[in-house]
Amino acid sequence: MSNDSLEAQLRLHKSALQHDRDQILLQIQDFVNKQAEIEKKIEAADILLSEFKTTTNQQIEPQLIPSESVEKNNFVGLTVVEACTTVLLQAKRPMKIAELASAIYDGGIRLKSQAPTRSITVILERNQNFARVAPGTYALVNQQEYKSITQKQSAIRLNKEGALKGSERILKEKGRPMHVREILSALKETGFRSNAKRPEAMLSGTLKRSTKFKLVGGDTWDLVNR
Repeated sequence: MSNDSLEAQLRLHKSALQHDRDQILLQIQDFVNKQAEIEKKIEAADILLSEFKTTTNQQIEPQLIPSESVEKNNFVGLTVVEACTTVLLQAKRPMKIAELASAIYDGGIRLKSQAPTRSITVILERNQNFARVAPGTYALVNQQEYKSITQKQSAIRLNKEGALKGSERILKEKGRPMHVREILSALKETGFRSNAKRPEAMLSGTLKRSTKFKLVGGDTWDLVNR
């Protein structure tokens, strides 16, 4: 066998070994990532267990605590993470979960949970922008998301102002009660756009806060003065 042929075989063998090594490294990294995810879930479960209290074997949900250092907000259309970020930035201090839950509840966010403070705890524990600085108390780690969140809130508020006038005009023109989905569809035809993840919920929340509209049943709205 010539030297050139032997060298070519050795190079092929080396290339195959490098490929096997790279595949093993990828698998190891995948296992490390999965381990990190599981560790986060375990930590969140430990927090829930540490804060879990029972009285005569019944679950007790911590009482919501109003905070005077937080502005009244309209959080309809925002996620829990975005709402909590805004609340913590306004407060300029760490806050207890019960305070955060109270603030975002006042802002219009509703969680489909019988234990909202525990649900919020799990959400914050899984997000790297929040740090637990004391039992049941959280602060912001990274404030760079504030600009994008406030811009999103501004867009939602602008849409809210346009939605009120547009909804009033549409209901007057139709001369009858309308479902929120129908109102939203008519608004979109006039150029209305919503940045909210749940535009129907945003519109319902907007109409509910206005004195010009009344709920007549199952997300169906009408004008008060009709």
